Amino acid sequence: MVIANVLERVTYDEPTPPERQVWDAFPAGVAVDFRAAPEEDPAEGAVWGPERTVRGEVLRTLLGMGTSPALCI
Repeated sequence: MVIANVLERVTYDEPTPPERQVWDAFPAGVAVDFRAAPEEDPAEGAVWGPERTVRGEVLRTLLGMGTSPALCI
């Protein structure tokens, strides 16, 4: 069922290394910057590789948990 897939949450064991960086920084409100250099334009992020990619499912899970992502561990 499509709706069930949309509502599934990512658990703490599933994220990739960049996703884990965002997950760990989220409760403290710490920014995570995946740019290789300060002058790199984040608007060009679509061509970045998986080492700088965060899936929407991870962001949706974090946003749905508020400031308590530890609840999904």
